[in-house]
Amino acid sequence: MSAILVEPARQVRDHFSEVIERSEPTIITRHGREIAAVISIDDLRRFEELEARELHRLIEERRHEATLPGYNLD
Repeated sequence: MSAILVEPARQVRDHFSEVIERSEPTIITRHGREIAAVISIDDLRRFEELEARELHRLIEERRHEATLPGYNLD
């Protein structure tokens, strides 16, 4: 992944089309606080896939634990 850029909301507003066209993620700030981020749709899809895999892994791990002798659901 490329470097993450940080820009104030006012600056992003002035050149939004450029921000959404670039490949680097951009964190948007307001009064120095991070309020939003612009990332590519490909990065978003990768994140969603990783999140789904991790959730599936955790579910399978819990199912396995529930089948172990002595495991109590109470």
